[in-house]
Amino acid sequence: MVEGKLTPMAEVHGFWSEAIHAGVRALGFQLGEVAGQPWMIATIAKEDIPGAVRRAAAAAIEVDKEIAHQAKLTLMTQARAALMSRLSTSPASVELENYQRVLAVAVLQRVAPDPARLLKALADPYA
Repeated sequence: MVEGKLTPMAEVHGFWSEAIHAGVRALGFQLGEVAGQPWMIATIAKEDIPGAVRRAAAAAIEVDKEIAHQAKLTLMTQARAALMSRLSTSPASVELENYQRVLAVAVLQRVAPDPARLLKALADPYA
Protein backbone atom coordinates (compact mmCIF):
# COMPACT_ATOMS: atom_id res chain seq x y z
CA MET A 1 0.00 0.00 0.00
CA VAL A 2 1.23 3.43 -0.87
CA GLU A 3 0.88 5.77 2.10
CA GLY A 4 -2.46 7.57 1.90
CA LYS A 5 -3.87 5.34 -0.87
CA LEU A 6 -6.20 2.41 -0.66
CA THR A 7 -4.98 -1.08 -1.49
CA PRO A 8 -6.05 -2.07 -5.02
CA MET A 9 -8.94 -4.52 -4.86
CA ALA A 10 -6.98 -6.89 -7.12
CA GLU A 11 -4.45 -7.27 -4.29
CA VAL A 12 -7.24 -7.98 -1.80
CA HIS A 13 -8.73 -10.56 -4.14
CA GLY A 14 -5.35 -12.17 -4.83
CA PHE A 15 -2.90 -13.01 -2.07
CA TRP A 16 -4.93 -11.61 0.81
CA SER A 17 -8.16 -13.22 -0.32
CA GLU A 18 -6.44 -16.61 -0.48
CA ALA A 19 -4.87 -16.09 2.96
CA ILE A 20 -8.21 -15.06 4.48
CA HIS A 21 -10.10 -17.99 2.98
CA ALA A 22 -7.38 -20.39 4.16
CA GLY A 23 -7.45 -18.74 7.61
CA VAL A 24 -11.20 -19.19 7.90
CA ARG A 25 -10.86 -22.85 6.83
CA ALA A 26 -8.23 -23.29 9.56
CA LEU A 27 -10.81 -22.52 12.24
CA GLY A 28 -12.66 -25.08 14.28
CA PHE A 29 -16.03 -24.33 15.84
CA GLN A 30 -17.06 -25.91 19.13
CA LEU A 31 -20.10 -25.56 21.30
CA GLY A 32 -19.73 -24.44 24.87
CA GLU A 33 -21.60 -22.43 27.46
CA VAL A 34 -21.32 -18.85 28.55
CA ALA A 35 -23.39 -17.74 31.54
CA GLY A 36 -25.51 -20.88 31.23
CA GLN A 37 -26.32 -20.23 27.57
CA PRO A 38 -25.10 -22.30 24.62
CA TRP A 39 -22.32 -20.56 22.73
CA MET A 40 -20.20 -21.36 19.71
CA ILE A 41 -16.48 -20.69 20.01
CA ALA A 42 -14.04 -20.42 17.10
CA THR A 43 -10.45 -21.51 17.60
CA ILE A 44 -7.49 -22.06 15.30
CA ALA A 45 -7.72 -25.80 14.76
CA LYS A 46 -4.90 -26.37 12.28
CA GLU A 47 -1.24 -26.49 13.21
CA ASP A 48 1.66 -25.52 11.00
CA ILE A 49 0.01 -22.84 8.90
CA PRO A 50 1.87 -19.94 7.29
CA GLY A 51 2.04 -16.64 9.19
CA ALA A 52 -0.36 -14.75 6.92
CA VAL A 53 -2.93 -17.55 7.19
CA ARG A 54 -2.54 -17.72 10.99
CA ARG A 55 -3.01 -13.94 11.17
CA ALA A 56 -6.11 -14.21 8.95
CA ALA A 57 -7.49 -17.00 11.16
CA ALA A 58 -6.99 -14.90 14.29
CA ALA A 59 -8.67 -11.93 12.60
CA ALA A 60 -11.57 -14.19 11.59
CA ILE A 61 -12.02 -15.21 15.23
CA GLU A 62 -12.44 -11.55 16.15
CA VAL A 63 -14.93 -10.95 13.31
CA ASP A 64 -16.81 -14.10 14.40
CA LYS A 65 -17.10 -12.64 17.91
CA GLU A 66 -18.52 -9.43 16.45
CA ILE A 67 -21.06 -11.41 14.42
CA ALA A 68 -22.01 -13.40 17.53
CA HIS A 69 -22.83 -10.21 19.41
CA GLN A 70 -24.88 -8.57 16.65
CA ALA A 71 -28.47 -8.10 17.71
CA LYS A 72 -29.70 -7.44 14.17
CA LEU A 73 -30.72 -10.43 12.06
CA THR A 74 -28.42 -10.57 9.02
CA LEU A 75 -27.17 -13.17 6.58
CA MET A 76 -24.06 -13.49 8.78
CA THR A 77 -25.98 -14.00 12.02
CA GLN A 78 -28.34 -16.46 10.33
CA ALA A 79 -25.47 -18.51 8.90
CA ARG A 80 -23.76 -18.53 12.31
CA ALA A 81 -26.98 -19.59 14.06
CA ALA A 82 -27.56 -22.39 11.52
CA LEU A 83 -24.05 -23.74 12.11
CA MET A 84 -24.45 -23.54 15.87
CA SER A 85 -27.83 -25.31 15.71
CA ARG A 86 -26.50 -28.09 13.50
CA LEU A 87 -23.38 -28.62 15.62
CA SER A 88 -25.61 -29.29 18.62
CA THR A 89 -27.01 -32.39 16.91
CA SER A 90 -24.52 -33.66 14.32
CA PRO A 91 -21.62 -32.76 12.02
CA ALA A 92 -22.43 -29.68 9.99
CA SER A 93 -20.62 -29.75 6.66
CA VAL A 94 -23.15 -27.69 4.66
CA GLU A 95 -23.67 -25.16 7.44
CA LEU A 96 -19.92 -24.97 8.09
CA GLU A 97 -19.20 -24.28 4.43
CA ASN A 98 -21.91 -21.60 4.32
CA TYR A 99 -20.63 -19.86 7.43
CA GLN A 100 -17.01 -20.06 6.28
CA ARG A 101 -17.99 -18.31 3.04
CA VAL A 102 -19.92 -15.58 4.88
CA LEU A 103 -17.16 -15.12 7.47
CA ALA A 104 -14.44 -14.85 4.81
CA VAL A 105 -16.41 -12.14 2.99
CA ALA A 106 -16.93 -10.27 6.28
CA VAL A 107 -13.19 -10.36 7.01
CA LEU A 108 -12.33 -9.30 3.44
CA GLN A 109 -14.69 -6.34 3.66
CA ARG A 110 -13.30 -5.35 7.03
CA VAL A 111 -9.66 -5.31 5.91
CA ALA A 112 -9.99 -4.21 2.26
CA PRO A 113 -8.50 -0.70 2.70
CA ASP A 114 -5.18 -2.08 4.01
CA PRO A 115 -5.17 -5.88 4.43
CA ALA A 116 -1.73 -6.32 5.98
CA ARG A 117 -2.18 -3.63 8.63
CA LEU A 118 -5.84 -4.31 9.39
CA LEU A 119 -5.41 -8.09 9.65
CA LYS A 120 -2.54 -7.49 12.06
CA ALA A 121 -4.68 -5.11 14.12
CA LEU A 122 -7.60 -7.60 14.26
CA ALA A 123 -5.28 -10.51 15.07
CA ASP A 124 -3.34 -8.58 17.72
CA PRO A 125 -4.95 -10.31 20.75
CA TYR A 126 -3.52 -13.59 19.42
CA ALA A 127 -0.12 -12.31 18.29
